[in-house]
Amino acid sequence: MGIRQRVPFADIQPVYGTNMNVVFNVCYANELQMDDIPTALFYEYDEVAGEADMAAVIGVKAGKEVGQGVKMISLPAGVPALKIDYYGNYRGIADAHYAMNDYLKANGLVQNRELPAIEEYVTSPAQEPDPEKRLTRLIYFHPRAWDNIHAGYPQKKTFLASFPQHSGPW
Repeated sequence: MGIRQRVPFADIQPVYGTNMNVVFNVCYANELQMDDIPTALFYEYDEVAGEADMAAVIGVKAGKEVGQGVKMISLPAGVPALKIDYYGNYRGIADAHYAMNDYLKANGLVQNRELPAIEEYVTSPAQEPDPEKRLTRLIYFHPRAWDNIHAGYPQKKTFLASFPQHSGPW
C-alpha cells in the first residue's frame, strides 16, 4: 500500500514521512496485514526539475481494493538487481545512489528504467537512535548481473498504492 507523487527534492523526507503515516493508518483501518518494511520506490529522479516521482509503500500480504484511487503495485521476482547496504544518515544517501550509478557505468550495465530504484528502510529511527548506524538498502534493477553484489530480487513484491491527481506527465 502506498502513495505515489512527484516531490521536490527538498521535500522528499517530510513527504515520505507524512505519506507513510497515511499508509499505516489505511492498512490498520482496512485490516491489511503488512509483511515488509517501509520502502520508497523512485520511478524518476529529475535533477533538472529538482524533483522525484516516488512512492512511499509498505508490502501487504493480501491486497484488496480500499477505494479512492488505491492500486496494486507488483515488482517481479527474479529480475537481476544490484544492491548497496548504506549505513548512515539519510542526508548522505545520494552518495550511495551516485556510487551505484558509477558502478553501473564502470561495468557496462544500465539501470532498468521500466522498474523503480528502491530504498528499503531496514533500520528505523525507533530501532536505532543513532542515524549513522541506520541501514538503508538500495536496489537497482538491470538487465544482467553476475558478480558478488548481485542481489536478484528474491520474491515478488506486492504493494497497494494511491496515485493522486497530477498535472504533469508520469
